[in-house]
Amino acid sequence: MQVFRSATLLVLSLASLLSIGNVAPARAVDLPPLRGDRSPLFSADVVISLDPEGKPVLSVSGSLPYDELQWIKIAQGYASGAEFQVVFEPRARGREYGDVWERRVVVAGFSTTTAAQAAVVERRTFDVRAGRYRVRVSVRDLNSEGVSSAREAIDIPDYSRVPVGFADLELGVADSSGSFRPLPTRQFGMNSSRLAVRVALFDRRPGGWPRVYPFHYRILDESGGDVVNRKRDVTLNHSAEAITLRPDSLDLFIGSYVFEVELVEGHSRWRVDRSFEVEESGPPRGREFDRMLEPLAYIAEPWEIDHLRSLEPEQQA
Repeated sequence: MQVFRSATLLVLSLASLLSIGNVAPARAVDLPPLRGDRSPLFSADVVISLDPEGKPVLSVSGSLPYDELQWIKIAQGYASGAEFQVVFEPRARGREYGDVWERRVVVAGFSTTTAAQAAVVERRTFDVRAGRYRVRVSVRDLNSEGVSSAREAIDIPDYSRVPVGFADLELGVADSSGSFRPLPTRQFGMNSSRLAVRVALFDRRPGGWPRVYPFHYRILDESGGDVVNRKRDVTLNHSAEAITLRPDSLDLFIGSYVFEVELVEGHSRWRVDRSFEVEESGPPRGREFDRMLEPLAYIAEPWEIDHLRSLEPEQQA
């Protein structure tokens, strides 16, 4: 199968420029993944999730590729390790929150140390009071002593006075059993067919449990158009129960996307979204194929473009 990567598709960048007049609808701003400022380069995703009582907690998922670490030869193979540090600093006076821990790794063969998808993935949850903070994530290679860090401002909402609402979406992949694994980079490749989100809804209104909620979820492309548009009735056994949503079938081309989950009850509407990237995919089909033809029309003969537009989706590869 032919594989397309984001760095190679200049023609689609041209198509984006040509369609700049089609302004996408305004989206809620979400905290982008944190990226290390030097080697060892890492990614960290900060998510506001909920504890069983519906109080906000901060989840930090970090991903450190194996090839960013220094490895040493040992009797069992090759060894490496990293120290992770997460700190939430209040922007006014107040208590700091955080943790420091180490993760050591041993692999049998050298090829594993440079494998493309191999990474140290860590996740920690912090009980942080509502307020405004600066989050700092640092990673230290235990062999090379190299240190990398990233900082970002974050506002943690006070949900105590809000009767109904969503916590942040957490993006990742799910297998056939429904087991969810977060992807801190929010960058997908050929695994985008297994893309899923974990979401929690809190509902403090009186009444019994379980309750059924009509969730509406969409995946939007760079133009704001629907790539996926689904509805699903979700049964929650209690408030703030986390569930996983995974589209039945998904074939995303490279580009930027937003996963959106919405609940509508009468005149009330609650919505949460999260952005992500697809950096590697199969060949363009359907809408992406038509989009690729737009800049080609400036250099190709009209009959050539007409022929390409007439192809069935299975012939467009």
